[in-house]
Amino acid sequence: MGLGLLLWASVVGYGTSLGDLAVMGALTGAVLGPAQALALPGGARARWAWAVVMPPLWAFGWPVTTLAGVDVATQWTVFGPTGALTVSALSGLLIVKLAPRPAASALVPVPEGPPP
Repeated sequence: MGLGLLLWASVVGYGTSLGDLAVMGALTGAVLGPAQALALPGGARARWAWAVVMPPLWAFGWPVTTLAGVDVATQWTVFGPTGALTVSALSGLLIVKLAPRPAASALVPVPEGPPP
């Protein structure tokens, strides 16, 4: 995330307009997305979709924070709870889609009846 912050700081000069914040978020997501995709389990379906989706999600998070009333002019390094919850919820939906599914043979059957 530090690399993403460094990148956007040099690009938009710490601007805090909605457009600047969207660019900052997209650039931060462009750095974080591939790093996080590498951390996903090898069996994750289309794990690189994560890298593609993170820039727009992060670009969305900062404006959500601003529109929720957080004073972004103070140049916080992370967005507030409104933006964070939004990005977390949306990325959580994506991770459910990408997570590897256990094979049917890997599932442990639950015995019926009372325990022995």
